[in-house]
Amino acid sequence: MPIDYVKQSFSTRGPRGLRTTLSLCDLPLCVFIPSVFQIEVQSMKVDCKVTSRFTHTVMTTKALNKANISQEVSFEVELPKTSFITNFSMSIDGKTYTGVVKEKEKAKQQYQKAVSSGQTAGLVEKKKFSVSVNVAADSSVKFILTREELLQRLFGKYELMIRVKPKQLVQHFEVHY
Repeated sequence: MPIDYVKQSFSTRGPRGLRTTLSLCDLPLCVFIPSVFQIEVQSMKVDCKVTSRFTHTVMTTKALNKANISQEVSFEVELPKTSFITNFSMSIDGKTYTGVVKEKEKAKQQYQKAVSSGQTAGLVEKKKFSVSVNVAADSSVKFILTREELLQRLFGKYELMIRVKPKQLVQHFEVHY
């Protein structure tokens, strides 16, 4: 049975007594699987480091196409308003493709051109990152998204939210902070 969501909270006291709350809830890190369900999400890993009020979060997802035909897999992450992407890459059968940050209008034009010519492309708009890729039969894909954020102090506390919704059972799930 697929996992709809995981909800947990962890609190720790860091240097200088700063309290960090990590919540795993029901959104941003999503992997959408086609109705055939022969794409298997093998692992999801969230690695978050907090230094003073600044967070560095790396989200890694690996998926395998077990079907004998190619299928599309979409990787989607809703980003907090105060965060920004510093790196995105995906590896397909050992070949790595790295994303490039560009000016908004230029990025939109290039994205539309790539989509119209049938290429794989991703575009971040309104703090939602999404990329789709066609995965060949018996092939795997690995998505790696790095984001950073300056935490805001609210009522004397800093809160870090990491929300995860894999849409299916994940063989190996890790959260490090």
